Amino acid sequence: MRDIPVTETEPDHGISSLAMFLLIASPIFMASNMIVARFMAGEFPPFAMAFWRWAICFLIMLPFVGKYLWQHRAIIWAEKLQLAILGAMGMGVCGAFVYIGGQTTTATNIGLVYASSPLMIIAISAAFFDEKQRPIQIIGIILGAIGLVTIVAKGDFNVLLNLNFTSGDLWILAASTGWAIYSLYLKFHPSKLATTPRLAAIILFGVMVLFPFTIWEGMTFATPEITQKNILAILFLALFPALAAYLAYSKLQTLVTASIAGLTLYLTPISNSIMAWIILGEGFQTFHWIGSVFILLGLWMTTMKKKKKQ
Repeated sequence: MRDIPVTETEPDHGISSLAMFLLIASPIFMASNMIVARFMAGEFPPFAMAFWRWAICFLIMLPFVGKYLWQHRAIIWAEKLQLAILGAMGMGVCGAFVYIGGQTTTATNIGLVYASSPLMIIAISAAFFDEKQRPIQIIGIILGAIGLVTIVAKGDFNVLLNLNFTSGDLWILAASTGWAIYSLYLKFHPSKLATTPRLAAIILFGVMVLFPFTIWEGMTFATPEITQKNILAILFLALFPALAAYLAYSKLQTLVTASIAGLTLYLTPISNSIMAWIILGEGFQTFHWIGSVFILLGLWMTTMKKKKKQ
């Protein structure tokens, strides 16, 4: 599993068939995690689900990156705090919290609330890292926040006055915030490790962070039953929302421009909503339409690149 270089060069003859396939497949792979989170609600303890998902994912990657990790073990040890924080955020908060939230909220809500992560990244960057934002980006953040609140409140703004939110939506909001922190930490803390081995190292530390919580969960609440359904669910999570989603998006970045690859931000919540309707029978209500319009419009405005003067 070699590192895949990122290029900003657009193919000469338009988007290839492979790029088009990956542009469709990548959001589906990402969104499938949210569908499984809802589908397996009450069937598999959330911390155990996150732990086994990433543990198996690491074992799949190990034959490809194991030698590199061993050769660079000194760097891993030197960066252990960074890797632990990234693992806690990326595999812990973004993993287990989604499965906790999936027990009490819909897969549609999970996808739409999680779609606010890029908006949070920009807002946190402006607040804590002194990154200047253009007026259109600030407007985009505000619109995205309006959409997020609309979905969490389910269109009933009396909920805001009474602070009576669905606990599942708040767990997903926490997971979305965790992803924003994870992304910013990656950006502002570069590593001496190559990209793919670094991901494997982050997963390893994430698994170690999840382990004590998984033991506590088993002793306090329940342990996962060894059933065909549970085994297939964990294998699916390890192969598709984890490994395949990362590889598909990385490959897509080598085939198209960054702006086209960024369309996955918009396609993931759409793919999630369609799959939730087909697989779980979830309907798209009025507040979903209103909230998603605000969020997607906010995403578009915040990710617009400033035109260069000739």
